Amino acid sequence: MDIANNIEQEINSLTEKINNSPKDAELRIERAKLYLRAELFDKALNDFTIASEIQPESSEIKEHIAMIKSIFNYRNIDTYNP
Repeated sequence: MDIANNIEQEINSLTEKINNSPKDAELRIERAKLYLRAELFDKALNDFTIASEIQPESSEIKEHIAMIKSIFNYRNIDTYNP
């Protein structure tokens, strides 16, 4: 089993758990980190954003959101500066 398949299985498992406990910020953080490993930054940002609504005081979540936004800025620099 390769790493990508393993990550996908873990994401699917967490998705089921999140569907059963949508207010569990830790599950969303865990899935967001897996999305980061898979370079699915938009999905990671969505999970971290929802987690921040559940735990607005979390500095870990804020740091991850800032990191993802900086990745978006770096990856899209040509779009903004033709």
